[in-house]
Amino acid sequence: MIGIEQNSGELSTDSLIGRVKDFLPYFLKRTRLQKVLDGNSISNIQRAADILAEGKVIIMNMGGVQGFVVDGSNRKAIERVGELKERNIYENPLVIGASTAVRNELVDFEKMPDSMKIHDPRSYDIPHFFIFPIKEGAIPEGVGMKDLIWGRTAPIYWNNNDLSLMALEYALKQRNESGFIAGSSANRHGEDPLRTAEEALNQFGRGSNSVSLILADYYLENSMEGGVSHIIFGLDKEGRLIPTRPGQIEAESYRQVYPNLYIPSTWKDHPKSRRVNLEEFKSKRFPLKSKND
Repeated sequence: MIGIEQNSGELSTDSLIGRVKDFLPYFLKRTRLQKVLDGNSISNIQRAADILAEGKVIIMNMGGVQGFVVDGSNRKAIERVGELKERNIYENPLVIGASTAVRNELVDFEKMPDSMKIHDPRSYDIPHFFIFPIKEGAIPEGVGMKDLIWGRTAPIYWNNNDLSLMALEYALKQRNESGFIAGSSANRHGEDPLRTAEEALNQFGRGSNSVSLILADYYLENSMEGGVSHIIFGLDKEGRLIPTRPGQIEAESYRQVYPNLYIPSTWKDHPKSRRVNLEEFKSKRFPLKSKND
């Protein structure tokens, strides 16, 4: 056994503890190297897709915060996220991360009122959530929710500037044609979302209650202050397209992609939100830091 000296065939408790302390930094570093990989590497994304296809959970940066990510077609993986978050996943379901192609597979466009008809790929040049009606049977329980008016719905997130997310979805579809990206913020229920891969490793990277892999994006981690919350859009009872939860981009900015957007007089933007020009936003990968930058 490396590093253990024998003394009449026995090893004292003090000596053993000393050896463990000597090797602890090595084992922790090795664990980190095995669990945390560069999320901008194609080979690492391929490895992550293998893991998702096996019904396991990874963590990756989802537009500013760390998120649990699974193959949303796999019920076992969905329930595993509930275990990690320590919450009822059916009462607090996962959201979907879907490109235009996958949205076309999942969204029930026949149910969409006129206010939602203008919805093209350019919409996701500015990241946000959009609550869509979903085709019957297209997603399992634990993803999305039931709406009394619109039936099965789900918030869908995408970011046309997030090449890692695009590559991961493509790689997953190669392994499971009916698979899609689904997830939730990486945190225990009631706690703040984690911002960095290091925080994710410390909380969910070791022991039995751990994820299989963490894809790190240090560019995003270093480009933000305090994480980023994204605005959510949905429909009111009249079928009008409205903002339902504020984020760090002002609702008014989205008129560039949603001309039919209705902003109620009672609406209040996030205290740290800022007005964004779409063309300027597209020229940078992720320009949001804080309102006063």
